[in-house]
Formats: sequence, C-alpha cells, structure tokens
Amino acid sequence: MSRPVTGYILLSSLIFSLIASPLEAQDEDGFFPPQQIGAGGAAAVMSAQLSLPALDDRLADLGLEPLPGSLTLFGGEGIVNIGHVLIGFSGFGGQTQFEATAGGVYREATVSLEYSGLVLGWVKAAGKFKFSLGAAIGLSRLTVRTIRRPAAGSNWTDLWEPYGTAFPGPVAAADLETAMHIEGSCLSLAPRLNARWWFLPFLALDVGASYRLGTIAGGKLTADGREIPGSPELDLSGVGLRAGLFLGF
Repeated sequence: MSRPVTGYILLSSLIFSLIASPLEAQDEDGFFPPQQIGAGGAAAVMSAQLSLPALDDRLADLGLEPLPGSLTLFGGEGIVNIGHVLIGFSGFGGQTQFEATAGGVYREATVSLEYSGLVLGWVKAAGKFKFSLGAAIGLSRLTVRTIRRPAAGSNWTDLWEPYGTAFPGPVAAADLETAMHIEGSCLSLAPRLNARWWFLPFLALDVGASYRLGTIAGGKLTADGREIPGSPELDLSGVGLRAGLFLGF
C-alpha cells in the first residue's frame, strides 16, 4: 500500500477517535453501555493467504522460487459504530521479492497485493470486549514487477545502445536489460469476524479473521498498461488473519 493511503487511514482513525471520545466511554469499572456511539482506528498487520500456480510457473521459468503461500500485509482501518451498526474503511498492502543470478544474468521479481474497501457490520459490546461480524467490500490489486539485467551491471552507454537506431545489431542475451510491470485488479468481498479487548480506556488489542473472495478474469491482466491476450485467470481468494492496536472508544 502506498504511504499516502496508509497515512490517510491513520489520520482518519485519529479524527474518529477524537470525535467519539465525548460521546461514548467506558464506565468507572471499564465496561461499555449496551447502546453506544463510538469510533476509532486500528493499525494492524495481516497474514494473507495467496496461491497462484499460474504465476509460480512463470517464476520457475525465470529460475525464481514460487510464492510462499501467504503475504504479510500492513495497513489499518477507521470505523464508526452507531448502536449495533458498524461502518468504516479498511486498507492493507504488502509484497514479497525473489532474486537469482545465473549465467551472468540477474533476475528479480516483486509480487504485491493490495486491498482496500468499505467495511459494514454488526457490533456487540460485552464488558471490556467488542465483537463484530461483517464484511469488507472493495478492490483487490495484484502487481508483478520483473527486472532482468547483466549481473555485472551496465554503464551509461550500454543502457541506451539497444534503444537507438544506430545500434549495429541484435543485443546479446547476457547484455539485455529489461523491466516489466504486470497488473490486475478485481472486486472483492471479505466476510470477517473481529474482536477487541480494551486494556486501557482508549486503547484495545484488535484481532480478526476474514476470507477474501475475488478473481481476476482471464485476459484482464495488463503489461505496462496494455492488456495481455490469453493471460490466465488468477484467484486471489484466501484466509486473512490480522492483529493490531485500536485507538478509540
């Protein structure tokens, strides 16, 4: 996830918590009233399951390892609850990188997954706990960036020669330097279960589980902004487990 998006989420969370503080608070024993207006935000880390055999095959062609099975995503959310109704915004993003050198050629691939969306749900207070059941509805985006270059590196002249009209002939495979940006996105639905435990009047441990549903249709991937004919269908569905700290009431 980009830094501006993450910063926006955390700033919104702080604003929500400041608005909510005079409206709803725990009593002197640390318990919530049965009906409340509350708000706040969480900064969290998520382990997101991701299995893409079609991409693993291409990584193997480059001499790189397959995806590890899950990615670590960082992000957060800002929410407001009025009575038992919860609404908010959530966003997470993360990446993993592979690299290898063989035959004098360096190869690298970076796989990124981002998710952001609207959160809707039902919330129930019980003592120092709040439990919520709902779903996040939004957009998932997969990005793959690849780099291929001579392991020894290229000087200023070598970098430009293959693109010039005066270049005398074909570029040797070991001297070729290329980069590619592949991207695809899809609508996602993530049913989720969440629990928060307030160990301080304004700070809670936030844990949750979700299952992300979403598939990038075949032929909908792009390479450097252009559609790729015959690109495979990629199922981004998977389990997500997250934990973090929630600031608010």
